[in-house]
Amino acid sequence: MHAEEISHAYPHCWRHRTPIIFRATEQWFMNVDKDGFRQQVLDKIEEDVKWIPEVSKNRISAMVAQRPDWCLSRQRAWGVPLPVFYCEACAKPLLVKEVFHAVEQLFAKETADAWFLKKPEEILPEGTTCPHCGGNAFRQETDILDVWFDSGVSHAAVLENRKELKFPADLYLEGSDQHRGWFQVSLLTAAATTGKAPYKNVLTHGYVVDGDGRKMSKSLGNFITADEAIARHGGADIVRLWVSSENIQNDVRFSEEILKRTVDTYRRVRNSLRFLLGNLKDFTPDMAVKKKEQLEIDRLMLHRIHVFNEACTEACDAYEYYRFYQVLQNFCANDLSSFYFDILKDRLYADGADSHSRRSAQTTLWHLLHYLVRVIAPVLMHTAEEAWQVMQAQGLLTEKEIVPSVHLASWLPTPRDWKDEALGTAWKQLLEIRFDVTKQLEEARNRKKIRHSYEASVCIRVRGEKRSWLAAHRDLLESLFVVSTVELEEAGSAGPEMMIRVEPSTNKKCDRCWRMLPSVGKHEDHPGLCDRCHEVVVVLQPPEAAKKA
Repeated sequence: MHAEEISHAYPHCWRHRTPIIFRATEQWFMNVDKDGFRQQVLDKIEEDVKWIPEVSKNRISAMVAQRPDWCLSRQRAWGVPLPVFYCEACAKPLLVKEVFHAVEQLFAKETADAWFLKKPEEILPEGTTCPHCGGNAFRQETDILDVWFDSGVSHAAVLENRKELKFPADLYLEGSDQHRGWFQVSLLTAAATTGKAPYKNVLTHGYVVDGDGRKMSKSLGNFITADEAIARHGGADIVRLWVSSENIQNDVRFSEEILKRTVDTYRRVRNSLRFLLGNLKDFTPDMAVKKKEQLEIDRLMLHRIHVFNEACTEACDAYEYYRFYQVLQNFCANDLSSFYFDILKDRLYADGADSHSRRSAQTTLWHLLHYLVRVIAPVLMHTAEEAWQVMQAQGLLTEKEIVPSVHLASWLPTPRDWKDEALGTAWKQLLEIRFDVTKQLEEARNRKKIRHSYEASVCIRVRGEKRSWLAAHRDLLESLFVVSTVELEEAGSAGPEMMIRVEPSTNKKCDRCWRMLPSVGKHEDHPGLCDRCHEVVVVLQPPEAAKKA
């Protein structure tokens, strides 16, 4: 005789890690092949549901095509009971509509625990007899329903019992393992009872893993709870923004370092809102300037708001929130902070409070605020709500727009006439020149020739189409480049098409706008002001103060 230990595959209990003993028992099943039911379900997967990503449709189709009959019963001591009685005489199940209705009423009144606390005669309608043998003595089923059946009929328990909801659901979303679980059992139960799929759209997302791509677990100690992340980084909006930044169709990496990068983006969005609200403090909707009367750069920004709003809407409709995040980040960083806001500060702070130029800028800022606060609301819900309450307090909402919360406000489509591809294309060349000037200014700053761009005098020698375009926008160049003075010179036929020279300005600095201009020092009453600031200050001063000055 010979004895030897070998290793082989055998099913073990996942909790106790002990071998499982098999034995044959009676079970309740759902026959998925009866009357072509399997094919009906496959047709619904193909025709009635949008799967996001689309490849997930192949996965659930393969699982339904290959799945065996669904075993509905489980031998456990707790759970939702199978509401079946058996005749003591013939052992056949009592499957009668009136009996199920009596059980339903009992559960609604006393919960499913009543099944385990009451005897059959206390549950069954009076006079119940077996339709097979006429017996009147019964025993209760001791098995419970598969817990997947519980979640699989949530569409009936929730959607069909609430008047404010509708069947089928707009969206089901869960991890990829639910093609075998919730997505599938919900489809089976709905198709069997209603002939329809329980959902219109199904979104499958990946799993959260740590920064190194490992599964998060307590044993590894590599997990961060949502509560911890919220407490450390200043609120739920940071975590929500991080979620939107990831392509959730793949596994999502989560770590302190990743979350810190998200904080920078959040601050940029929040600072944009602060800039908008701060510069609209003295603005009301009735002051809005008509689009055709606005300055060209303000109309350009309306076009960019249109492009931004359309891109965010498309991303949200497709559940591609990482694209939404990218558009939002680029818009706040590039279109607003480093371009429009940077150019606008001089006009907002130094022009007359009621001047056309300032009101034109404020009109665009007002529109921008309305779109930005709505666009961020699904993700940065608390930040958007905070901004909305300030908008109401400052009177920045029209009478039709006043609602208690931003989450009750409608999503705004942009007016068609805001879209101006020709203007956007035309300005592209001017912005390329601005990029070149900004680069030269930065080099001058690094060489200590200037400290601030307002200390610079820029000379551009240029010929051809670029000169024509710069000359056509001559009045905008100082504000566009954020410098004090700009000179245009004709470039010769030889050499580069454009040359940019940055030199320190020799003019005096205006005490009010900080630009260094030839007009500073010419006004006896206000020698520290340039022409523009002198005009604004004199107009703003009361007559007595002006005489005294």
